[in-house]
Amino acid sequence: MKIAISNIIWPKGEENFEEFLKTSQELGFDAVELALNCIWEEPTNVAKVKLDWLYDLLKFNSLQVSALHSLTFTREDLELFGSEAKKTEMFDYLKKYMDLAVSLGCKNIVLGSPKARKKNGKKTEDCNKIFLEFLGEIDSYSDGVNINVEPLHPSSCEYLNYFAEVLSLLGKNNFENIKIQLDVRSFIENDEPLDLIEKYFSYVSHCQVSDPGLSIPSNQFDKTHRKVSDILKRKNYSGFVAGEIVNSKQIEKNKYLASAFKSLSSYYG
Repeated sequence: MKIAISNIIWPKGEENFEEFLKTSQELGFDAVELALNCIWEEPTNVAKVKLDWLYDLLKFNSLQVSALHSLTFTREDLELFGSEAKKTEMFDYLKKYMDLAVSLGCKNIVLGSPKARKKNGKKTEDCNKIFLEFLGEIDSYSDGVNINVEPLHPSSCEYLNYFAEVLSLLGKNNFENIKIQLDVRSFIENDEPLDLIEKYFSYVSHCQVSDPGLSIPSNQFDKTHRKVSDILKRKNYSGFVAGEIVNSKQIEKNKYLASAFKSLSSYYG
């Protein structure tokens, strides 16, 4: 397994990003998971020279990109189950993110976007039909980039809240690049059986970990993290385990990043 960290743990802004990569590399991270909106105001409009700068920085620091996430953070107007026009806009927007992933040598994007998944009064069965058609179009466009559908807790999202729900939906279709995001925090919050991970491991291509509140994995959920780690090892998982962690208490950034690496590597290294 390769240990990654999301840049949501670090102060925002292009001016802070180089230090984030340098410090991550020095601590021993293999990769970074990128919320590009934490670097640029609108990632899909950024100039090529900026993307080249990012690519060169990653290469200089010997860091891969495990995944792109927080895809529609800057576009809260986009919706899957609203108007046809907004759904088309979202598809076009995600195509730009898939292109960004290819340009950065990244093989995964995380499709969370809770506000884009508002059901707008539609029945779940109707949402399923719309979403599957949408995924089919994305799957056809994808150039070897996995789209990882993320289960999101009911407190923040109206549609697809559980790993088992996403599995039920995807299991009936023969997608090539559509996967399920393995989010350990989601398993903790939803109290889902961890055996699902082992049984349906073929649907997993990327993993995020944190405790509830997007905090550093801790002794409170020690058994969960150790069991997930054991499953990943038994399955010979060679992909990324990315810490999706925020510094909500504003602890000194280098110290907090070091604490995150110590925890992640102790469980998943």
